[in-house]
Amino acid sequence: MTINDLGYNEAIEKYRKTEQRPTFGIGGVISEHKDRYTIKNDIAE
Repeated sequence: MTINDLGYNEAIEKYRKTEQRPTFGIGGVISEHKDRYTIKNDIAE
């Protein structure tokens, strides 16, 4: 899985650079149940 598969795009990258957040991790919410979320990134499965 890549970060592009999770919805990462050029607009998000531009925002991350503009806000000077180069160390922020990139991931996406893949499921929700009440107040719990499952997050995926391109590093861990």
